[in-house]
Amino acid sequence: DDLLDFVATTTFTVPASDWSAGYSFRQVDGLGGILLISSNGAWLLTNGTEQVRAAGLVESLNTDPGSDNTIELIATGETGYLTVNGEFAAQLDLSLWPAAGSLAMRSEL
Repeated sequence: DDLLDFVATTTFTVPASDWSAGYSFRQVDGLGGILLISSNGAWLLTNGTEQVRAAGLVESLNTDPGSDNTIELIATGETGYLTVNGEFAAQLDLSLWPAAGSLAMRSEL
């Protein structure tokens, strides 16, 4: 189903190597928003291969191998919210992606 407004929550265990995790959202024909958090605590919001739209640092991220992190992305119209481990991390401008599209969890090791 294509989604415009949603709440996506995922929990993962931190691996021993570098990683990134997040979501692809409002994807239409392979284009849409991508929100990623890296093992160094940096997050970024991008439109795929285009330049970064927003970035910051997650202070509540667990980085020790074997610990858990819960990432939540809330999308409502042109505004989004990122929480990590139950703590607010960022308000996001989602106006570049006005159409409903697919939602998927992303991870890279």
